[in-house]
Amino acid sequence: MYQVNPPSIDEATGEVTGEAQVFSRDHSRHELTATAEDIDPSEYNDALAPHYARKAAEANLPIFQEGVSDEAVVAFWKSNRPLTDAEVDAIQAAYVATDNDDIANLLQYRLTGDTSFLNEQQLEELGLTESESEVVEEETTDEMSAEDLTDYIYNEAAEPNEAIADAILDVDLGDSDAASVVQYLSYKYFTGELSVDDAYNQALDSGIDPDELTTAFNQLRKHFN
Repeated sequence: MYQVNPPSIDEATGEVTGEAQVFSRDHSRHELTATAEDIDPSEYNDALAPHYARKAAEANLPIFQEGVSDEAVVAFWKSNRPLTDAEVDAIQAAYVATDNDDIANLLQYRLTGDTSFLNEQQLEELGLTESESEVVEEETTDEMSAEDLTDYIYNEAAEPNEAIADAILDVDLGDSDAASVVQYLSYKYFTGELSVDDAYNQALDSGIDPDELTTAFNQLRKHFN
């Protein structure tokens, strides 16, 4: 492990002078091959740390990923997981860059859960209109039986998708063993690491009560319906 000491910077001119140095654990001193002319003073500016954090958050948020599914985008905006400061900064930066009020509205909704920030189109796209909410409630009130879920898993499972996999991790299913197994195996399926057969059989072989697994899967299914 090494500690790097940057070269000196003239505060008046901003010019880099001298050479960077590296100190190993035993404090022996080694000169770097790079000269002062090769080093960008901005690399040592702590103010850049938030910039890089924002870029990292932007790269990982599904709403910024090309080709992401509508389901994953909706799941992101409706998730209850608190956003990090870097994620908020990334979304705000997108708003500033585009001057698109839709982004600001969605961010306020994600932060507060208050649907009054959303316009009619956004409410509709997120499935939050009164009429659509009634339909969703009617469709999901009755939980699927274990047999129906088996048919659903084998016949209606979406193709593996990294964005959906990430969205699954945002769902709060509780801390039961059944919830953990269902969430984990569903995540592994959507990352492409497990087939439908593999995920289904591992769930059955987990030793957890099938009724509890069915309840947990129903919870996950409802979240995306």
